Amino acid sequence: MKRIAILVILVLFLLPSCYLTTNRTVQFYANSTSDVVYGSYLTSIDSINHIFIDLSPPWSLDVEAEKGEYVLLTVSGDLADALTARIYVDGDLFREKNETGVILIQVGGYIE
Repeated sequence: MKRIAILVILVLFLLPSCYLTTNRTVQFYANSTSDVVYGSYLTSIDSINHIFIDLSPPWSLDVEAEKGEYVLLTVSGDLADALTARIYVDGDLFREKNETGVILIQVGGYIE
């Protein structure tokens, strides 16, 4: 009986700590049907608009972020390009947009 009580106490103590983790891995992904992809990404933690230019598609980058942080990805191209912008959080698709016949697409949101 004593072992069961100790086990229950440990479970009750450790279970909430699983939900306290606020670190997230964010992957920005950009693709284009042309030979190059360009655009920018930002996270609200540093508020810097990081620009990527003339990179071979598909392009992706992993960054560390916090729960509640705002993230934004912009992908640019020519009108003839098919553009894709995706944001993954901890490996799961968070936001996605695919367009053809536009020169710019954006996806973003607050990380949960």
